[in-house]
Amino acid sequence: MLKVALTGNIGSGKTTASKIFSIMGVPIFDADNVAKQLYDKPDVIQKLIELFGYEIVDGKDNINKSMLANIVFKDNSKLKILTNFIHPLVKQEFKKWYSNLSTNIKYCIHESAVIFEGNFIDDIDYVITITAPKHIRYQRVMERNGWSEELINMRENNQIPEEKKIKLSDYVIINDEKQALLPQLIDIHNNLLKK
Repeated sequence: MLKVALTGNIGSGKTTASKIFSIMGVPIFDADNVAKQLYDKPDVIQKLIELFGYEIVDGKDNINKSMLANIVFKDNSKLKILTNFIHPLVKQEFKKWYSNLSTNIKYCIHESAVIFEGNFIDDIDYVITITAPKHIRYQRVMERNGWSEELINMRENNQIPEEKKIKLSDYVIINDEKQALLPQLIDIHNNLLKK
């Protein structure tokens, strides 16, 4: 079974594309969601406290994800510490998930904003990048998350530029609200089924 990465910068439309692929019967591994779930595991919480201190814990001994994000997205060295700890755990979860899939399936999708940055690319056969103009992406995130432009910039500055992702990809989806999304996804789906 092929392992296909679906990536794109913040607000590009990865989740929407994943939902459509899922409707077409493709299993989806949502790396960002898996990482968020890892933050609830006691051993992960303990290690994060060791790495970043008690200020990242709320009153119920849970990780305050916005506080942690605020720390790491302002300091590249701290972001590197976090990614060096979390990304290998996400990789392990992907391997477990993948090993439980039916062998009848032609391909699965590993959805992650940081396929390249997180060194997930080693396990991937093909990469799909979804793109959208910056002003559209930012507008989507502001409406969805209520984030400021400054906060979006802070996060995006830690991702490799869209142009570089496009060059490293096998397929590119344009999600600019002008070109229809569905035909592009169906074309890629049909192409992957022939691999």
